Amino acid sequence: MKFRPVVFGTIAAGVMATQTFMPIVAHAASNMSSSKVQYAKTTFIIAGKPTLHPEHIVANDPWSEKATDWVPVYYLQEVLHSFGVHSEWNSGDTLNISSTPTSWTINTNDATVVKTLQANEMQFSINGDKYTFMACPKLVAKDPASGVYTTYVPVYYVDLFLKNRLNMKAIWGADAWRLSPQTSYTPPTSIQSLAVNATGPAAIQYTPQKSQTSAVNQQVLSWLKSATTTTMNLPPSTPGLHFEGNIGPSRLTITTADKSTISIYPAYTVTASGNQGTYHVNYEPNVIAYVSGNQTTYLNSPGLYAWLKNNQWKTEFTSEETYTPPTSIQSLAVNETGPAAIQYTPQKSQTSAVNQEVLSWLKSATTTTMNLPPSTPGLHFQGNIGPSRLTITTADQSTISIYPAYTVTASGNQGTYQVNYEPNVIAYVSGNQTTYLNSPGLYAWLKNNQWKTQFTSN
Repeated sequence: MKFRPVVFGTIAAGVMATQTFMPIVAHAASNMSSSKVQYAKTTFIIAGKPTLHPEHIVANDPWSEKATDWVPVYYLQEVLHSFGVHSEWNSGDTLNISSTPTSWTINTNDATVVKTLQANEMQFSINGDKYTFMACPKLVAKDPASGVYTTYVPVYYVDLFLKNRLNMKAIWGADAWRLSPQTSYTPPTSIQSLAVNATGPAAIQYTPQKSQTSAVNQQVLSWLKSATTTTMNLPPSTPGLHFEGNIGPSRLTITTADKSTISIYPAYTVTASGNQGTYHVNYEPNVIAYVSGNQTTYLNSPGLYAWLKNNQWKTEFTSEETYTPPTSIQSLAVNETGPAAIQYTPQKSQTSAVNQEVLSWLKSATTTTMNLPPSTPGLHFQGNIGPSRLTITTADQSTISIYPAYTVTASGNQGTYQVNYEPNVIAYVSGNQTTYLNSPGLYAWLKNNQWKTQFTSN
């Protein structure tokens, strides 16, 4: 990709935002005149493979007055060249990016006019020396590998330039520098089918309503066509967290004409927070994860991000879940809430009326979703702390369990918890399948223990 210089403003705000998210920083440095140069082993991990092993320098940065890590400009150019990025070291103080692969997207916004640099400073430019996109300290020291003096650049500032301007991945940690090229992204041109898996304890799959299918497909293709590659700068997920169901955002699955599968969802991580059992879902605003095969690409797509994260898709979709209410009841019983879950059956005089009322509620029920936060993992109780549960045995001897939809979450101090209810929604469990139904009558009958007037204890 060739570039044309354009007049821009300042990049200070963008730089600060990137600094906030760097997981491990090579600190910006102290008074260079009093610094002591110390050499250390380095591994350049290029696109996932340990490739170069130069020695880097640990010395002070005059701008921040902190120790930082420095690498030779020469090795940086070698890495860029391996990715198809051509660069030039000009006048001993300017690293100019002259071209990049044609598929790359380069951020040339908010450049500043090249200024007169001090003797211990350098700058990064794109397509010539007229505009600069980053200035930083430089250090001239002997390269142990060649025995000659060469220019060293602080890793901290290089990372900012590579990530903000070339949209590369650059992470410095201890004695390793992980560098990856800009991810190539080719949007799909057609959609054979798509579906959305909603957030929730039971992740129900939805497909577009028939009348909306064409419009949905075209809208999704349009968002993907205009999306641009970016990076995801959230803290990593806390290892070892396990949840029942999907606690993250809704996920879109696309099947293309060539039968390949693409998974798309708002970029997020899940981290433990505070007391044991609590967690926080972190989102990268306007960024989606685009997963094709083993490759995850992060894309900037505000429209698609909001459509998934805010469940805007629901107005155009319908659940694929099938629900067939029972037509007869052989027997039923209710297990009450409490430390000892006592079972109740209808009074003989009420059995027929109860059966007909329950069948009526189930016949008029409609499928819906349960949007409560998932239950906190690891909670154990003696007895049933949730609502009363109805168990039905049908004429073909199958068993159905029904109860108001709820979850249990830890709250505040250790040992306290909160039972959360989804108003008017019941969980209908048949075999291994849980279906959520909207049934205000049956919900109130169970949650408020209205059934007790017609039942007796066994």
